[in-house]
Amino acid sequence: LDMGVEPFLIVSTVSLIAAQRLVRRLCSGKRAYRLNEAQYKELSGVVDMKRALTLLKTAAVVPEHATWKDVTFYAPEPSEQCADGYEERIGIYEILPLSETIKRLVMQRASLDDITAEAISEGMNAMVEDGLLKAAQGVTSIEEVLRVVGE
Repeated sequence: LDMGVEPFLIVSTVSLIAAQRLVRRLCSGKRAYRLNEAQYKELSGVVDMKRALTLLKTAAVVPEHATWKDVTFYAPEPSEQCADGYEERIGIYEILPLSETIKRLVMQRASLDDITAEAISEGMNAMVEDGLLKAAQGVTSIEEVLRVVGE
Protein backbone atom coordinates (compact mmCIF):
# COMPACT_ATOMS: atom_id res chain seq x y z
CA LEU A 1 0.00 0.00 0.00
CA ASP A 2 2.86 2.38 0.82
CA MET A 3 4.23 1.79 -2.70
CA GLY A 4 0.92 2.76 -4.29
CA VAL A 5 -0.36 -0.74 -5.06
CA GLU A 6 -4.14 -0.89 -4.94
CA PRO A 7 -5.57 -3.00 -2.10
CA PHE A 8 -7.64 -5.20 -4.45
CA LEU A 9 -4.45 -6.21 -6.29
CA ILE A 10 -2.76 -7.20 -3.04
CA VAL A 11 -5.60 -9.35 -1.71
CA SER A 12 -6.14 -11.03 -5.07
CA THR A 13 -2.48 -11.99 -5.61
CA VAL A 14 -0.86 -12.40 -2.18
CA SER A 15 -1.64 -15.48 -0.11
CA LEU A 16 1.13 -15.29 2.49
CA ILE A 17 3.64 -12.74 3.75
CA ALA A 18 6.87 -13.91 5.35
CA ALA A 19 9.47 -11.88 7.22
CA GLN A 20 12.79 -13.20 8.44
CA ARG A 21 15.91 -12.07 10.22
CA LEU A 22 19.10 -14.03 10.70
CA VAL A 23 20.40 -14.52 14.22
CA ARG A 24 23.75 -15.95 15.20
CA ARG A 25 23.66 -19.55 16.43
CA LEU A 26 25.23 -20.33 19.81
CA CYS A 27 28.25 -22.63 19.91
CA SER A 28 28.02 -25.86 21.88
CA GLY A 29 29.86 -24.38 24.88
CA LYS A 30 26.94 -22.10 25.77
CA ARG A 31 26.16 -21.11 29.38
CA ALA A 32 22.70 -21.80 30.86
CA TYR A 33 20.88 -19.25 33.02
CA ARG A 34 17.43 -18.23 34.20
CA LEU A 35 15.94 -14.75 33.85
CA ASN A 36 16.41 -12.41 36.79
CA GLU A 37 13.84 -9.74 37.62
CA ALA A 38 15.56 -7.02 35.55
CA GLN A 39 15.85 -9.29 32.50
CA TYR A 40 12.21 -10.34 32.84
CA LYS A 41 11.13 -6.71 33.01
CA GLU A 42 13.23 -5.78 29.95
CA LEU A 43 11.85 -8.69 27.95
CA SER A 44 8.26 -7.92 28.96
CA GLY A 45 8.64 -4.51 27.31
CA VAL A 46 9.17 -6.27 23.97
CA VAL A 47 6.97 -9.38 24.09
CA ASP A 48 3.71 -10.48 25.70
CA MET A 49 5.21 -12.74 28.36
CA LYS A 50 2.02 -14.69 29.03
CA ARG A 51 1.54 -15.45 25.34
CA ALA A 52 5.24 -16.32 24.92
CA LEU A 53 5.12 -18.78 27.83
CA THR A 54 2.06 -20.42 26.28
CA LEU A 55 4.01 -20.76 23.02
CA LEU A 56 6.91 -22.42 24.86
CA LYS A 57 4.48 -24.86 26.47
CA THR A 58 2.70 -25.60 23.19
CA ALA A 59 6.05 -26.32 21.52
CA ALA A 60 6.94 -28.61 24.44
CA VAL A 61 10.06 -26.58 25.23
CA VAL A 62 8.93 -26.34 28.86
CA PRO A 63 6.50 -28.49 30.86
CA GLU A 64 2.83 -27.48 31.01
CA HIS A 65 3.14 -26.35 34.66
CA ALA A 66 6.27 -24.20 34.06
CA THR A 67 6.55 -20.54 34.97
CA TRP A 68 9.17 -18.08 33.72
CA LYS A 69 11.35 -19.05 36.68
CA ASP A 70 11.56 -22.56 35.19
CA VAL A 71 12.66 -21.50 31.69
CA THR A 72 16.33 -21.94 30.90
CA PHE A 73 18.00 -19.64 28.41
CA TYR A 74 21.56 -19.68 27.12
CA ALA A 75 24.35 -17.14 26.72
CA PRO A 76 27.38 -17.29 24.45
CA GLU A 77 30.56 -18.71 25.95
CA PRO A 78 33.71 -17.78 24.00
CA SER A 79 36.11 -20.62 23.17
CA GLU A 80 39.00 -21.40 20.85
CA GLN A 81 36.56 -22.61 18.18
CA CYS A 82 34.09 -19.74 18.70
CA ALA A 83 35.78 -16.48 19.62
CA ASP A 84 32.52 -14.72 20.47
CA GLY A 85 30.50 -17.81 21.44
CA TYR A 86 28.53 -17.82 18.18
CA GLU A 87 28.82 -19.71 14.90
CA GLU A 88 26.74 -19.69 11.73
CA ARG A 89 23.26 -18.17 11.53
CA ILE A 90 19.68 -19.34 11.65
CA GLY A 91 16.45 -17.63 10.67
CA ILE A 92 13.70 -16.34 12.92
CA TYR A 93 10.39 -15.87 11.15
CA GLU A 94 7.02 -14.20 11.13
CA ILE A 95 4.48 -15.77 8.76
CA LEU A 96 1.19 -14.04 7.93
CA PRO A 97 -1.34 -16.01 5.89
CA LEU A 98 -3.87 -13.65 4.31
CA SER A 99 -7.14 -14.86 5.80
CA GLU A 100 -10.44 -13.40 4.65
CA THR A 101 -10.44 -11.10 7.69
CA ILE A 102 -6.91 -9.86 6.96
CA LYS A 103 -7.86 -9.31 3.31
CA ARG A 104 -10.88 -7.28 4.40
CA LEU A 105 -8.65 -5.14 6.66
CA VAL A 106 -6.23 -4.53 3.78
CA MET A 107 -9.13 -3.52 1.52
CA GLN A 108 -10.26 -1.08 4.21
CA ARG A 109 -6.70 0.30 4.45
CA ALA A 110 -6.62 -0.57 8.15
CA SER A 111 -3.61 0.45 10.22
CA LEU A 112 -0.64 -1.85 10.69
CA ASP A 113 -1.57 -2.14 14.38
CA ASP A 114 -5.08 -3.33 13.49
CA ILE A 115 -3.79 -5.88 10.97
CA THR A 116 -1.14 -7.12 13.43
CA ALA A 117 -3.69 -7.45 16.24
CA GLU A 118 -5.98 -9.49 14.00
CA ALA A 119 -3.13 -11.68 12.77
CA ILE A 120 -2.05 -12.44 16.33
CA SER A 121 -5.62 -13.20 17.33
CA GLU A 122 -5.70 -15.67 14.41
CA GLY A 123 -2.58 -17.40 15.76
CA MET A 124 0.33 -15.72 14.01
CA ASN A 125 3.55 -15.80 16.03
CA ALA A 126 5.53 -12.58 15.99
CA MET A 127 9.17 -12.72 14.96
CA VAL A 128 10.32 -11.92 18.49
CA GLU A 129 8.25 -14.86 19.77
CA ASP A 130 9.90 -17.22 17.29
CA GLY A 131 13.26 -15.87 18.41
CA LEU A 132 12.37 -16.37 22.06
CA LEU A 133 11.37 -19.95 21.29
CA LYS A 134 14.76 -20.57 19.67
CA ALA A 135 16.50 -18.89 22.62
CA ALA A 136 14.73 -21.20 25.07
CA GLN A 137 15.75 -24.17 22.90
CA GLY A 138 19.39 -23.10 23.20
CA VAL A 139 19.79 -22.26 19.53
CA THR A 140 20.50 -18.55 20.05
CA SER A 141 20.48 -15.99 22.85
CA ILE A 142 17.82 -13.52 23.92
CA GLU A 143 20.31 -10.69 23.37
CA GLU A 144 20.85 -11.79 19.78
CA VAL A 145 17.09 -11.95 19.14
CA LEU A 146 16.55 -8.48 20.60
CA ARG A 147 19.49 -7.12 18.59
CA VAL A 148 18.14 -8.25 15.22
CA VAL A 149 14.46 -7.61 15.92
CA GLY A 150 15.26 -4.09 17.08
CA GLU A 151 17.09 -3.21 13.84
